[in-house]
Amino acid sequence: MLKLINATLTFLVVMGLLVGGSVAYLYGGLDAPGPLDQPKLVVVPKNDGTLNIAERLERENVIANRYTFLISYWLLGRQAAWNNGKAVQLKAGDYEMKPNASVRSVIDMLSEGRTVMMKITIPEGLTSYQIVERLKADQSLSGELKEVPAEGSLLPETYSFPRGTARQTVIETLQTAQKNLIDKIWNERQDGLPLKTQAEALVLASIVEKETGRNDERERVAAVFVNRLKSRMRLESAMCSGGEPSTSPISAVPPRTTPTSFPRCRQRRSAILAKPRSKRR
Repeated sequence: MLKLINATLTFLVVMGLLVGGSVAYLYGGLDAPGPLDQPKLVVVPKNDGTLNIAERLERENVIANRYTFLISYWLLGRQAAWNNGKAVQLKAGDYEMKPNASVRSVIDMLSEGRTVMMKITIPEGLTSYQIVERLKADQSLSGELKEVPAEGSLLPETYSFPRGTARQTVIETLQTAQKNLIDKIWNERQDGLPLKTQAEALVLASIVEKETGRNDERERVAAVFVNRLKSRMRLESAMCSGGEPSTSPISAVPPRTTPTSFPRCRQRRSAILAKPRSKRR
């Protein structure tokens, strides 16, 4: 009986040493340099399981062994669950793998979803329809667009999105950016402007943009239109919807006028709302 107990204890000790040694070895190998010798783009498709991801990484020479990766992933997952109760889950996406990336860094990158961000540039001066058509033609985006947004509601700028982002999400991002910008400019506008709403301000900014594209003329042209509005004079501009010039006496921006294209930069959009600068002596 005593021999059986001793044998059992010896077996448990040996197994403990083996398991402990294996765990220590794996933890030590987590930060060892990987086999990749140059940067590489690796695409992890949606619905790929952990084993499929490990096989893909091994095939792409990002990791040396899929099984070592899987065990390391399991160990880090248990550690994370023990420390903060959060699960470690590998995410789909496009990843830029660095040379000699360690197993730990690869797992961290995939679990945090640090995907390659693609640039989407909305050129200045486009209409809403042109922007929508541009997004429809971009094959790196997904989903459909149900309608063309209102003119003046999208901010032309360069944005970063993960590959596969829904087109509607892009539109909503542009709308939010435009609203935030207009809110900021409107709140900082000069006193006494003959403009009742942000929509009127955007229309007048678009009129100014159509009248001149020169930086040194923009404020002067804006001042001319503002003074005409204050004096109930004709704007004498062909920016009304349908191409009709605004020739009737008005005390505000023509109600039928809408921006036909987007003012070409932030400074131009804010030209008519800017507080007058003090003259140098």
